[in-house]
Amino acid sequence: MIWGNTPPPLCDFVQWLDTEQSQEAKDHVEREARWAAERWQRMLHEEQMEEKHKKDQEDIRKRIEEVESQEAEEREADGERKRERGNIPGPLSKAPHHHVIPAIYIP
Repeated sequence: MIWGNTPPPLCDFVQWLDTEQSQEAKDHVEREARWAAERWQRMLHEEQMEEKHKKDQEDIRKRIEEVESQEAEEREADGERKRERGNIPGPLSKAPHHHVIPAIYIP
């Protein structure tokens, strides 16, 4: 009998499905399934850790920028206060000149 494009009779599959697998084969399949699940969980955990690391690095970078900006503002404000008190000459004020008396050379 030629079946052509039709599937084989169901009885052929029933025989295959009824075939018992050895306990060793079952254990092997279970080990493989456990290994695949564990590997998947490790991969997910690694991805989460990488994302957390990237976020932490970005947070650190932003915090450093904030601190540097605050420090620059504080330095500028401190310099302004000192200039107002006259302790430090500003960029346009005249610095005191030191006069040097030239030495006279007598041979």
